[in-house]
Amino acid sequence: MDDHKYLFKVVLVGNAGVGKTCLVRKFTQGVFPPGQSATIGVDFMIKTLNVNGDKIKLQIWDTAGQERFRSITQSYYRSAHAIVLAYDVSCQPTFDCINEWINEIEQYANKKALRILVGTKVDKEEEREVPTHIGESFAAANNFDYFVETSAASSENVEILFQEVATRLATEMRKDETRYGGNKSRNLNNENGINLVGRAQQQIRNAQSNCCDRSLRRKRNATEVAESNVQNQMNEQQNEFNFSDQEQPGVDNYALKRLKNNAAVNKTRQKKRLEQENTSKRVKELREENAQLERSLDSMRRELALLKEMVVVCAAKGDAHQPVQKDLANNKRTKGGR
Repeated sequence: MDDHKYLFKVVLVGNAGVGKTCLVRKFTQGVFPPGQSATIGVDFMIKTLNVNGDKIKLQIWDTAGQERFRSITQSYYRSAHAIVLAYDVSCQPTFDCINEWINEIEQYANKKALRILVGTKVDKEEEREVPTHIGESFAAANNFDYFVETSAASSENVEILFQEVATRLATEMRKDETRYGGNKSRNLNNENGINLVGRAQQQIRNAQSNCCDRSLRRKRNATEVAESNVQNQMNEQQNEFNFSDQEQPGVDNYALKRLKNNAAVNKTRQKKRLEQENTSKRVKELREENAQLERSLDSMRRELALLKEMVVVCAAKGDAHQPVQKDLANNKRTKGGR
């Protein structure tokens, strides 16, 4: 019989590809899976820790970062004791999306749940796009309970992260056993665990069955939406860029540089996209012209072959008439001689 004192539910969220699954597997299994595929729906693993002599079991839920699985992952916020929001320090867009995740957490999660901001992949220091002090400042400004940077590849701060989560939750539980609505280990028995897994699997199957329909609808609107989003983003960032050109006390120089850089990058991307579209259009036109020329050439070849046949026929008829004409000429000469 398991004699752990507390069981806490920890939910990991964040954009796809930030390394949530690698982080969980490194902590629970001690392995770093290279080429880890994207999580489908929700997955979870369990690890038992020792906190001040008490056995604490963490039930870690690894959620998919893709938008099509949001309806599934949102249902797991409500009963979570801790929410770990992860971003990739080597990928600025994953950090830029944190506000969207915060809005989702505030909408669905328990207001008293522990909130942790985690920067991943610090082993890619040469590719870093988000400095440590930016992450720390953001965590403090948005009332996160804890901030840390980790690396599943090098194991840096992986154990520290989950040990800190377990310690903080256990400390709060000791202070007030009723804080989480009685979600102690004795209330999270095996039957409830099975129900959670069954519900997760059913939701995953439902999401997969509806995935194709949603994908088709998105593809039909992809072109119009993409152009609209690009233009809106360009306008917003251009406004921010123009505003940032003015001297403003207290504004982070790094943030201003990021705005300028993003505006320039987006302009370059839009220019390249337009060039590619124009090139593709021109290639298509050239192919059509080439096909038309090929058809004209085939027609001319057929006409030439027909002319050759006519020449041969005419030549054959001319050769057949020459003996008859010679006989007529001889007959005339003979009659004249008589």
